[in-house]
Amino acid sequence: MEDPILRRRDRTPTITVRGDIAEGLQPPDVSTAVWKELQPIIAKLPAGYRIEEGGSIEESGKANRALAPLFPIMIALKIKPAAKGEPAAPEIRTEPVPA
Repeated sequence: MEDPILRRRDRTPTITVRGDIAEGLQPPDVSTAVWKELQPIIAKLPAGYRIEEGGSIEESGKANRALAPLFPIMIALKIKPAAKGEPAAPEIRTEPVPA
């Protein structure tokens, strides 16, 4: 294990802990398992202290939050043509070319 690195992130003193995972394991699965194990510790932290996930999990969360408002619009646009009795996608017809 490496020693934690003390840095500032958004002007807050931060200790970053990194680690490698065993071969054959998937990072999201390991992150989920570690996060569950940390919940009792997180619940006992004093005010002003917190534990946050970072790396690919953090970036994935940012992307999902950015896309979440668009999902209802995409679903509505997909359902709207079908509700009017129109095909949901344009039809493509092919006809044989005379020789």
